[in-house]
Amino acid sequence: MPRSEPAAGLTGGKVVKVDRAEWVSIPEAATAAAALVAGEIDYIEAINNDQQAILKKSGTVVVEPLAPLGWFGMLRPNALYPPFNNAKARQALALMVDQQEYMQAAFGGGQNCFSYFTCGSPNGTEVGSEAYRKPDFAKAKQLMAEAGYKGEKIVLMGAGDLFHHHAVAQVTAERLKEIGINVDLQMADWGAVVTRRGNKGDPYAGGWHIFQTFSDGVTGYSPLTNFGTNLACDGKNWFGWTCDEEAEKLRDRFIRAANETEQAQALELLHRRLWEVVPYVMLGKYERLAAWRSNIQGVLKANVLALWNISKRGGQRPLMVIKPPASIGFIGLGNMGAPMARRLLGAGFRLRLYDRDEAALRRFADCSEAAPSASPAALAAAVDAVITMLPDGKIVREAVLGADGLAQGLRPGSVIVDMSSSDPVGTRELGQALAARGLNLIDAPVSGGVKRALDGSLASMVGGEKAVVERVRPLIEPMARQIFPTGPLGSGHAMKALNNLVSAAGLWVAAEALLIGQGFGLSAEIMIDVLNASTGRNNSTENKFKQQILSRGFASGFSIGLMAKDLSTAHDLATATGSFAPYSLFCAELWGEAARELGEDADHTAAVRFLERRAGKELKP
Repeated sequence: MPRSEPAAGLTGGKVVKVDRAEWVSIPEAATAAAALVAGEIDYIEAINNDQQAILKKSGTVVVEPLAPLGWFGMLRPNALYPPFNNAKARQALALMVDQQEYMQAAFGGGQNCFSYFTCGSPNGTEVGSEAYRKPDFAKAKQLMAEAGYKGEKIVLMGAGDLFHHHAVAQVTAERLKEIGINVDLQMADWGAVVTRRGNKGDPYAGGWHIFQTFSDGVTGYSPLTNFGTNLACDGKNWFGWTCDEEAEKLRDRFIRAANETEQAQALELLHRRLWEVVPYVMLGKYERLAAWRSNIQGVLKANVLALWNISKRGGQRPLMVIKPPASIGFIGLGNMGAPMARRLLGAGFRLRLYDRDEAALRRFADCSEAAPSASPAALAAAVDAVITMLPDGKIVREAVLGADGLAQGLRPGSVIVDMSSSDPVGTRELGQALAARGLNLIDAPVSGGVKRALDGSLASMVGGEKAVVERVRPLIEPMARQIFPTGPLGSGHAMKALNNLVSAAGLWVAAEALLIGQGFGLSAEIMIDVLNASTGRNNSTENKFKQQILSRGFASGFSIGLMAKDLSTAHDLATATGSFAPYSLFCAELWGEAARELGEDADHTAAVRFLERRAGKELKP
């Protein structure tokens, strides 16, 4: 029976929550990433950094480092046979290594680390390594000669089925050639390497000279647990079997130290000795990133994969579709949010409401099925899903992950539907943070304005995992007559920003055309009628100019500040995708300037005033 306390890394209660775990080897990093995104596999223990951005953009995958002290690479020579039974030959290996080259090849980056006991750990000293911090091929060649090397073939083992191992083997082969080594690179699968490295026989008859591997910083940070620095001369130490009695005496002195001062002194002496003996060569330190699908819950922070505590949502039991009379949270009761919330009440949903503006909450006092909440966290505990309809993504993130946010109270499996106009990149980052907590996020911004919010005829652009979107479709339908699944998480917000780019451009150029025509003597009303009967018509000519601009009402319910924010998002998307979009920048700049001049709370239709001031005339009916 597992212990009763919660799991904590490799300690605590080890409760098994899945029926079976199947290990699959996929050597090609891109193939593994594609399989994860497609749902063909659930977890990748170590991803290639080149795949990190792709996996994060998918919206269905969590990418995180799990080892508390990171990982490090190591090149291990066989000290039983020449030339590496001579310390000078092992020192030569250290002088050929550029750690950044190895880390870039295997992981897309990392950091230099010259501590045998894990940089960043309490024992992470680097004393004694000074002579080895930069490659010196000439010195390495000299040391190889002094060790008696005369061009014999050196057997280098590499694991071809694991992309990190494959990369470092290739780098090692090239560096060995640089220092004059006659290298014989022999690639096999990792299982064969593990078996062969235990062979103490002749390197030319099934044995070996060099192999590479990786270890976690937790295992390596102490002389007591670091298997590579155990230099006992009984032949029972780790593969490579480097023997040094002096280092063993210093290791024993460290273990038996009476206090921290004595221990620190012994550690420094031991570390200096290790850099003289060079039992292995460090290849750099890195954060090993694991990746798993967002329906995998309970992944533990640990130096190795802990299969206990992990559960898989989906496959065990289907999550229920959210439909009336479910209890729903609604955050943001402004010009758009309030009528959208009332549409949900009319459809039979029960609501828990939150808005910083207490007056907005009081407007729902007449509704018995709408209860106010003191905070997002208080609201969360009683609902199956939450809708956010807030000014921007930063405010959404605070409402969700803040000290009193939704994530503090939502049950695992709950869904947050962000109907705000948020930044799509921020949406994906928020989705990953929530997935790590077992929560779901979809983005479902709307278009159509207050009038269509009142009658439930909005258009909604929905991004997110298909199964999650289908769970909340009955929740969106009372508010949006048209629902467009746009793809993965963040795609809805991207579409909304691009829609508003087109909308803002249409309003602006129509206003310019009307001012030009009025200057020539044309009637603004007649021009609008002509445009609406011709190819120049757009949403603004049909629904805004006569109703909001010529009437001087300027009360569409959507502020110029929010429009400027959406245009900035659209331009950021153009930049991120490398798109040639000069007008998106020009449009964002014009609307931004208008928002600063008129005030961000002004209605977006009031942008016409910005043009009127510069034209020196006002649009007249």
